[in-house]
Amino acid sequence: MKTYFATDLDMVLADSMPVWIYGLYVKYGYFTLKNYKIQVNGICQKEISKFIYERLLLRSNRIQPIKPSVEALPKILELFDQKYIPIITSRNKNLFNCTEKWCQKNLSIPFKLFFTDGIDADKLKIILENDIHYFADDRFRTVNDIAPFIKTSFLINYKWNADRKEHQNVIRKDNLAQVLEYLKDKLINE
Repeated sequence: MKTYFATDLDMVLADSMPVWIYGLYVKYGYFTLKNYKIQVNGICQKEISKFIYERLLLRSNRIQPIKPSVEALPKILELFDQKYIPIITSRNKNLFNCTEKWCQKNLSIPFKLFFTDGIDADKLKIILENDIHYFADDRFRTVNDIAPFIKTSFLINYKWNADRKEHQNVIRKDNLAQVLEYLKDKLINE
């Protein structure tokens, strides 16, 4: 069976940012988010990553689905006649149980989770091993790095990835519902 479409989880399907942003604000007060990097004066990236990991582990039940994207998944699955949607996340494998539980609660489709433990190069490896032709993510660098190797990378628009020049195989959309409409038009015209 060929798999043609896969997606990232956080900020594509799961609105996880409010959970850890609130926690950062409560714990540290002021912080900045620029080009997908969180900066807190006097706190190293390793400590920030650990804090976010703990927030996701303890508060995953509070993460809301991004409705237009979640609602588009069954139609994307049908469009490509896939048996499941691969969800390729940069989350740590230790978050498997809470991630799987969140997906079971919020997604109405069969899925398969892949964890990269924050190593974006592993997303490309998973994509190539699973014959994925289309991939959606909110991280600019990830989408740009993957774009030369697949038909289309979809960059989900957010302020942290705006105003940057993407690869020619990258298409910007606001959510997976817009990705679905693009794919339907593209496949009809092929």
